[in-house]
Amino acid sequence: MCFLIQIEYITLAVGSVEFKSFCYGLFPSVPKRTLRSLTTGSPPRRKTTDALVSDILRLAPDLGEEVVRSALQFKGSWKDIIGVYKAGCGESFPKSFGYAAEVILQIENAQFDAFTAKAKGDARWVDQFKRSGLPVEVIPDHYLEKLARFATLRKTKANEHFIPVESFKVCLRAWLYVLAALEVSLIHSSLVSPNICAWVHRRMPYYRAKELVDPMRKFFEDIMERLGINTLTEFAKQLPSLTTSQSDRDIQSQRRQIARWMSGNSLPSWEYIGVIRDRFHGVDDWIFIMYGAARLLQVLLNDCKLQIPAVFSDEEILVEVFQEYTVWQECHKIGFAKWSVARG
Repeated sequence: MCFLIQIEYITLAVGSVEFKSFCYGLFPSVPKRTLRSLTTGSPPRRKTTDALVSDILRLAPDLGEEVVRSALQFKGSWKDIIGVYKAGCGESFPKSFGYAAEVILQIENAQFDAFTAKAKGDARWVDQFKRSGLPVEVIPDHYLEKLARFATLRKTKANEHFIPVESFKVCLRAWLYVLAALEVSLIHSSLVSPNICAWVHRRMPYYRAKELVDPMRKFFEDIMERLGINTLTEFAKQLPSLTTSQSDRDIQSQRRQIARWMSGNSLPSWEYIGVIRDRFHGVDDWIFIMYGAARLLQVLLNDCKLQIPAVFSDEEILVEVFQEYTVWQECHKIGFAKWSVARG
Protein backbone atom coordinates (compact mmCIF):
# COMPACT_ATOMS: atom_id res chain seq x y z
CA MET A 1 0.00 0.00 0.00
CA CYS A 2 2.76 2.48 0.88
CA PHE A 3 4.97 3.65 -1.96
CA LEU A 4 6.64 6.55 -0.14
CA ILE A 5 9.69 6.16 2.17
CA GLN A 6 9.25 2.40 2.45
CA ILE A 7 10.70 0.86 5.61
CA GLU A 8 12.06 -1.96 3.45
CA TYR A 9 14.78 0.38 2.13
CA ILE A 10 16.18 0.68 5.65
CA THR A 11 16.57 -3.07 6.02
CA LEU A 12 18.07 -3.29 2.53
CA ALA A 13 20.46 -0.43 3.19
CA VAL A 14 21.61 -1.55 6.61
CA GLY A 15 21.44 -5.26 5.89
CA SER A 16 18.56 -7.30 7.29
CA VAL A 17 20.62 -9.58 9.54
CA GLU A 18 22.98 -6.82 10.67
CA PHE A 19 20.08 -4.46 11.29
CA LYS A 20 18.29 -6.96 13.49
CA SER A 21 21.38 -7.89 15.51
CA PHE A 22 22.24 -4.20 15.97
CA CYS A 23 18.76 -3.34 17.23
CA TYR A 24 18.61 -6.38 19.47
CA GLY A 25 21.99 -5.38 20.86
CA LEU A 26 20.50 -2.17 22.21
CA PHE A 27 18.91 -4.24 24.95
CA PRO A 28 21.01 -5.75 27.75
CA SER A 29 18.62 -8.69 28.10
CA VAL A 30 20.12 -10.30 24.98
CA PRO A 31 23.18 -12.46 25.82
CA LYS A 32 26.28 -12.10 23.64
CA ARG A 33 25.88 -15.70 22.49
CA THR A 34 22.41 -14.88 21.20
CA LEU A 35 23.74 -11.82 19.38
CA ARG A 36 26.34 -13.96 17.64
CA SER A 37 23.67 -16.40 16.46
CA LEU A 38 21.57 -13.51 15.14
CA THR A 39 24.47 -12.27 13.00
CA THR A 40 24.50 -15.65 11.22
CA GLY A 41 20.89 -15.24 10.20
CA SER A 42 19.29 -17.41 12.88
CA PRO A 43 15.82 -16.11 13.79
CA PRO A 44 15.35 -15.15 17.44
CA ARG A 45 13.65 -17.68 19.63
CA ARG A 46 10.33 -16.91 21.23
CA LYS A 47 12.03 -16.46 24.60
CA THR A 48 14.41 -13.82 23.17
CA THR A 49 11.61 -11.93 21.46
CA ASP A 50 9.51 -12.02 24.64
CA ALA A 51 12.41 -10.56 26.62
CA LEU A 52 12.85 -7.72 24.10
CA VAL A 53 9.15 -6.95 24.13
CA SER A 54 9.16 -6.95 27.92
CA ASP A 55 12.13 -4.55 28.05
CA ILE A 56 10.49 -2.09 25.67
CA LEU A 57 7.09 -2.19 27.35
CA ARG A 58 8.78 -1.58 30.69
CA LEU A 59 10.15 1.66 29.24
CA ALA A 60 7.08 2.60 27.20
CA PRO A 61 3.96 0.68 28.27
CA ASP A 62 1.70 2.89 26.11
CA LEU A 63 3.13 1.39 22.90
CA GLY A 64 1.25 -1.85 23.35
CA GLU A 65 2.55 -5.38 22.79
CA GLU A 66 1.20 -5.73 19.24
CA VAL A 67 3.00 -2.58 18.06
CA VAL A 68 6.27 -3.64 19.67
CA ARG A 69 6.23 -7.13 18.17
CA SER A 70 5.42 -5.71 14.73
CA ALA A 71 8.26 -3.20 14.97
CA LEU A 72 10.76 -5.86 16.06
CA GLN A 73 9.89 -7.82 12.92
CA PHE A 74 10.50 -4.67 10.85
CA LYS A 75 7.02 -4.93 9.39
CA GLY A 76 5.31 -2.13 11.26
CA SER A 77 4.67 1.48 10.40
CA TRP A 78 7.17 4.29 10.85
CA LYS A 79 5.16 5.32 13.91
CA ASP A 80 5.82 1.88 15.42
CA ILE A 81 9.52 1.90 14.52
CA ILE A 82 10.10 5.41 15.86
CA GLY A 83 8.19 4.61 19.04
CA VAL A 84 10.27 1.53 19.73
CA TYR A 85 13.52 3.40 18.97
CA LYS A 86 12.57 6.20 21.37
CA ALA A 87 11.71 3.66 24.03
CA GLY A 88 15.06 1.90 23.56
CA CYS A 89 16.94 5.21 23.83
CA GLY A 90 14.96 6.44 26.81
CA GLU A 91 16.18 9.81 28.06
CA SER A 92 19.12 9.69 25.63
CA PHE A 93 16.82 10.10 22.61
CA PRO A 94 18.02 13.33 20.95
CA LYS A 95 15.35 16.02 21.16
CA SER A 96 16.37 17.31 17.74
CA PHE A 97 15.25 14.01 16.20
CA GLY A 98 11.72 15.07 17.02
CA TYR A 99 11.88 17.27 13.93
CA ALA A 100 12.69 14.40 11.56
CA ALA A 101 10.12 12.20 13.29
CA GLU A 102 7.41 14.80 12.65
CA VAL A 103 8.43 15.05 8.98
CA ILE A 104 8.29 11.28 8.55
CA LEU A 105 5.02 10.78 10.41
CA GLN A 106 3.31 13.60 8.51
CA ILE A 107 4.15 11.82 5.25
CA GLU A 108 3.05 8.45 6.60
CA ASN A 109 -0.22 9.77 8.05
CA ALA A 110 -1.09 11.50 4.77
CA GLN A 111 -0.67 8.36 2.71
CA PHE A 112 -2.55 6.23 5.26
CA ASP A 113 -5.38 8.76 5.21
CA ALA A 114 -5.33 8.71 1.39
CA PHE A 115 -5.69 4.96 1.11
CA THR A 116 -8.29 4.88 3.89
CA ALA A 117 -10.35 7.46 1.99
CA LYS A 118 -9.91 5.45 -1.20
CA ALA A 119 -11.14 2.29 0.51
CA LYS A 120 -14.26 4.20 1.59
CA GLY A 121 -14.94 5.24 -2.00
CA ASP A 122 -13.95 8.88 -1.61
CA ALA A 123 -13.32 10.15 -5.16
CA ARG A 124 -10.97 12.85 -3.85
CA TRP A 125 -8.78 10.45 -1.88
CA VAL A 126 -5.56 11.63 -3.56
CA ASP A 127 -6.03 15.08 -2.03
CA GLN A 128 -4.95 13.57 1.29
CA PHE A 129 -1.40 13.39 -0.10
CA LYS A 130 -1.29 17.19 -0.08
CA ARG A 131 -1.20 17.01 3.71
CA SER A 132 2.10 15.13 3.62
CA GLY A 133 4.16 18.31 3.83
CA LEU A 134 6.12 17.20 0.77
CA PRO A 135 6.91 20.08 -1.63
CA VAL A 136 5.21 20.08 -5.02
CA GLU A 137 8.66 19.47 -6.53
CA VAL A 138 8.56 16.05 -4.82
CA ILE A 139 4.92 15.14 -5.34
CA PRO A 140 3.46 17.49 -7.99
CA ASP A 141 -0.24 18.02 -8.61
CA HIS A 142 -0.07 16.54 -12.12
CA TYR A 143 1.31 13.33 -10.59
CA LEU A 144 -1.60 13.10 -8.14
CA GLU A 145 -4.05 13.61 -11.00
CA LYS A 146 -2.39 10.80 -12.92
CA LEU A 147 -2.38 8.59 -9.82
CA ALA A 148 -6.14 9.04 -9.47
CA ARG A 149 -6.65 8.03 -13.11
CA PHE A 150 -4.42 4.97 -12.86
CA ALA A 151 -6.22 3.80 -9.74
CA THR A 152 -9.45 3.46 -11.70
CA LEU A 153 -7.91 1.08 -14.23
CA ARG A 154 -8.01 -2.70 -14.17
CA LYS A 155 -6.38 -4.60 -11.33
CA THR A 156 -3.37 -6.92 -11.28
CA LYS A 157 -3.52 -10.59 -10.33
CA ALA A 158 -2.51 -9.52 -6.82
CA ASN A 159 -5.70 -7.42 -6.77
CA GLU A 160 -3.74 -4.21 -6.52
CA HIS A 161 -4.32 -1.15 -8.70
CA PHE A 162 -1.68 -0.02 -11.15
CA ILE A 163 0.10 3.23 -10.28
CA PRO A 164 1.96 5.59 -12.60
CA VAL A 165 5.54 4.78 -13.48
CA GLU A 166 6.50 8.21 -12.07
CA SER A 167 5.81 6.83 -8.59
CA PHE A 168 9.37 5.56 -8.50
CA LYS A 169 10.72 9.07 -9.08
CA VAL A 170 8.39 10.48 -6.42
CA CYS A 171 9.59 7.80 -4.02
CA LEU A 172 13.25 8.66 -4.62
CA ARG A 173 12.68 12.37 -4.10
CA ALA A 174 10.66 11.65 -0.94
CA TRP A 175 13.53 9.58 0.43
CA LEU A 176 16.05 12.33 -0.28
CA TYR A 177 13.71 14.83 1.38
CA VAL A 178 13.47 12.64 4.50
CA LEU A 179 17.20 11.96 4.54
CA ALA A 180 17.83 15.72 4.59
CA ALA A 181 15.46 16.06 7.56
CA LEU A 182 17.36 13.31 9.38
CA GLU A 183 20.69 14.94 8.60
CA VAL A 184 19.60 18.34 9.91
CA SER A 185 18.23 16.70 13.05
CA LEU A 186 21.49 14.83 13.52
CA ILE A 187 23.80 17.83 13.23
CA HIS A 188 21.72 19.61 15.89
CA SER A 189 21.98 16.68 18.29
CA SER A 190 24.55 15.77 20.92
CA LEU A 191 25.51 12.69 18.89
CA VAL A 192 28.00 14.66 16.80
CA SER A 193 30.62 17.31 17.45
CA PRO A 194 29.40 20.94 17.40
CA ASN A 195 31.61 21.70 14.39
CA ILE A 196 29.83 19.16 12.17
CA CYS A 197 27.87 20.80 9.35
CA ALA A 198 25.79 19.56 6.42
CA TRP A 199 27.77 16.93 4.54
CA VAL A 200 25.49 14.24 3.05
CA HIS A 201 25.35 16.09 -0.29
CA ARG A 202 29.00 15.10 -0.72
CA ARG A 203 27.89 11.44 -0.84
CA MET A 204 25.49 11.93 -3.73
CA PRO A 205 26.44 10.22 -7.02
CA TYR A 206 28.04 12.60 -9.49
CA TYR A 207 30.24 12.62 -12.61
CA ARG A 208 33.99 13.06 -12.62
CA ALA A 209 35.45 13.26 -16.11
CA LYS A 210 32.27 11.63 -17.47
CA GLU A 211 32.64 8.69 -15.05
CA LEU A 212 29.94 8.05 -12.44
CA VAL A 213 31.22 8.25 -8.87
CA ASP A 214 29.05 6.05 -6.63
CA PRO A 215 28.32 6.94 -2.98
CA MET A 216 30.45 4.05 -1.72
CA ARG A 217 33.40 5.10 -3.85
CA LYS A 218 33.19 8.63 -2.44
CA PHE A 219 32.98 7.19 1.08
CA PHE A 220 36.22 5.23 0.71
CA GLU A 221 37.97 8.05 -1.15
CA ASP A 222 37.16 10.42 1.70
CA ILE A 223 38.54 7.94 4.24
CA MET A 224 41.75 7.55 2.21
CA GLU A 225 42.11 11.32 1.82
CA ARG A 226 41.68 11.84 5.55
CA LEU A 227 44.39 9.25 6.21
CA GLY A 228 46.76 10.64 3.57
CA ILE A 229 46.65 7.43 1.50
CA ASN A 230 46.97 8.02 -2.24
CA THR A 231 46.41 4.60 -3.83
CA LEU A 232 44.04 1.71 -3.39
CA THR A 233 46.95 -0.72 -3.17
CA GLU A 234 48.45 1.22 -0.27
CA PHE A 235 45.06 1.29 1.44
CA ALA A 236 44.76 -2.49 1.00
CA LYS A 237 48.21 -2.97 2.54
CA GLN A 238 47.31 -0.98 5.63
CA LEU A 239 43.93 -2.60 6.21
CA PRO A 240 43.68 -5.73 8.36
CA SER A 241 43.07 -8.97 6.50
CA LEU A 242 39.55 -9.43 5.21
CA THR A 243 39.39 -13.23 5.21
CA THR A 244 42.66 -14.89 6.22
CA SER A 245 45.32 -14.47 8.86
CA GLN A 246 47.32 -11.26 8.65
CA SER A 247 50.47 -13.14 7.60
CA ASP A 248 48.70 -15.05 4.79
CA ARG A 249 46.72 -12.20 3.29
CA ASP A 250 46.79 -11.56 -0.46
CA ILE A 251 47.14 -7.81 -1.03
CA GLN A 252 45.88 -7.93 -4.63
CA SER A 253 42.81 -9.96 -3.66
CA GLN A 254 42.20 -7.52 -0.86
CA ARG A 255 42.56 -4.61 -3.27
CA ARG A 256 40.02 -6.19 -5.64
CA GLN A 257 37.55 -6.66 -2.78
CA ILE A 258 37.83 -3.01 -1.76
CA ALA A 259 37.37 -2.03 -5.42
CA ARG A 260 34.14 -4.07 -5.50
CA TRP A 261 32.94 -2.22 -2.42
CA MET A 262 33.77 1.10 -4.04
CA SER A 263 31.80 0.14 -7.15
CA GLY A 264 28.71 -0.40 -5.01
CA ASN A 265 28.28 -3.97 -6.29
CA SER A 266 28.86 -5.36 -2.80
CA LEU A 267 28.97 -3.73 0.61
CA PRO A 268 31.31 -4.23 3.57
CA SER A 269 29.79 -5.36 6.83
CA TRP A 270 29.27 -2.95 9.69
CA GLU A 271 31.68 -5.11 11.64
CA TYR A 272 34.47 -4.42 9.16
CA ILE A 273 33.76 -0.69 9.27
CA GLY A 274 34.46 -1.05 12.98
CA VAL A 275 37.75 -2.74 12.09
CA ILE A 276 38.70 0.27 9.95
CA ARG A 277 37.81 2.61 12.79
CA ASP A 278 40.00 0.68 15.22
CA ARG A 279 42.90 0.34 12.77
CA PHE A 280 43.53 4.00 12.00
CA HIS A 281 44.34 6.82 14.38
CA GLY A 282 41.98 9.74 13.92
CA VAL A 283 39.03 7.65 12.72
CA ASP A 284 36.21 7.65 15.27
CA ASP A 285 32.57 6.56 15.56
CA TRP A 286 31.58 9.22 13.02
CA ILE A 287 32.62 6.70 10.35
CA PHE A 288 29.47 4.67 11.09
CA ILE A 289 27.19 7.63 10.33
CA MET A 290 29.14 8.39 7.16
CA TYR A 291 28.91 4.77 6.10
CA GLY A 292 25.19 4.53 6.90
CA ALA A 293 24.37 7.50 4.68
CA ALA A 294 26.58 6.23 1.85
CA ARG A 295 25.10 2.75 2.09
CA LEU A 296 21.51 3.97 1.95
CA LEU A 297 22.30 6.17 -1.05
CA GLN A 298 24.06 3.28 -2.79
CA VAL A 299 21.04 1.02 -2.31
CA LEU A 300 18.74 3.72 -3.68
CA LEU A 301 21.06 4.30 -6.64
CA ASN A 302 21.38 0.60 -7.46
CA ASP A 303 17.61 0.17 -7.32
CA CYS A 304 17.01 3.26 -9.46
CA LYS A 305 19.45 2.07 -12.14
CA LEU A 306 17.10 -0.85 -12.74
CA GLN A 307 14.41 1.69 -13.68
CA ILE A 308 16.36 3.01 -16.68
CA PRO A 309 14.86 3.83 -19.18
CA ALA A 310 11.33 3.16 -17.86
CA VAL A 311 11.39 5.94 -15.23
CA PHE A 312 14.70 7.74 -15.77
CA SER A 313 15.45 8.18 -19.45
CA ASP A 314 19.17 7.78 -18.82
CA GLU A 315 21.75 7.71 -16.03
CA GLU A 316 22.41 11.45 -16.21
CA ILE A 317 18.77 12.26 -15.48
CA LEU A 318 18.88 9.91 -12.49
CA VAL A 319 22.01 11.58 -11.13
CA GLU A 320 20.38 14.99 -11.55
CA VAL A 321 17.59 13.89 -9.20
CA PHE A 322 20.14 12.91 -6.54
CA GLN A 323 21.86 16.26 -6.98
CA GLU A 324 18.63 18.01 -5.95
CA TYR A 325 19.50 17.02 -2.38
CA THR A 326 21.06 20.39 -1.55
CA VAL A 327 17.65 21.99 -2.08
CA TRP A 328 16.16 19.75 0.63
CA GLN A 329 19.09 20.47 2.95
CA GLU A 330 18.35 24.19 2.79
CA CYS A 331 14.62 23.55 3.11
CA HIS A 332 15.09 21.63 6.36
CA LYS A 333 17.59 24.08 7.80
CA ILE A 334 14.81 26.66 7.64
CA GLY A 335 12.20 24.17 8.82
CA PHE A 336 14.28 23.06 11.79
CA ALA A 337 14.92 26.65 12.87
CA LYS A 338 11.18 27.36 12.91
CA TRP A 339 10.49 24.07 14.70
CA SER A 340 13.06 24.89 17.39
CA VAL A 341 11.67 28.38 17.99
CA ALA A 342 8.14 27.00 18.30
CA ARG A 343 9.33 24.68 21.07
CA GLY A 344 11.18 27.34 22.99
